[in-house]
Amino acid sequence: MKKKIVGGIIAILFVSVLLQLPNNLRYKVENVFGNSHTFFYGMNLGIMINDVGGGYDEEVNLDDQANPRVDLTKYRGDKVDMFIYGRYVNSADPLLVVLNDKVLYNDHPQREMAQFYSEYYIKKHFVVNLTEALKNGRNNLLISTGKVTEKYVLDITK
Repeated sequence: MKKKIVGGIIAILFVSVLLQLPNNLRYKVENVFGNSHTFFYGMNLGIMINDVGGGYDEEVNLDDQANPRVDLTKYRGDKVDMFIYGRYVNSADPLLVVLNDKVLYNDHPQREMAQFYSEYYIKKHFVVNLTEALKNGRNNLLISTGKVTEKYVLDITK
């Protein structure tokens, strides 16, 4: 009987570590009693033409500039899709992406493995299609998770 109990406890601990439940608990505690040190990084706009290829035809780095200017006139006649992609750490809350007051994404993005004792104990990455709410001219983009919000003004010329 003791072997079954010990085996069950070991199985539960293994599954909880595999699902990173201790990391989520650490985030909740740090969020209530201190600073969870959540931040975005590797933020980029990706432009894909005609859904061809395995990558983006053009990329704009948003880490260095909050108000990028993107000229899409050179792609007239082609199908153009624009995506925002990037990573963030130390947030178990859902990611919210809003473009021109339209919510495009409000969910949990894909998670990467992280160590509980590491400074960055929750790592996530995301890709969100912006095409449906994109307009010619000024576009207000808001990305938020937990207590962290990034705001960008995209100047798009179609």
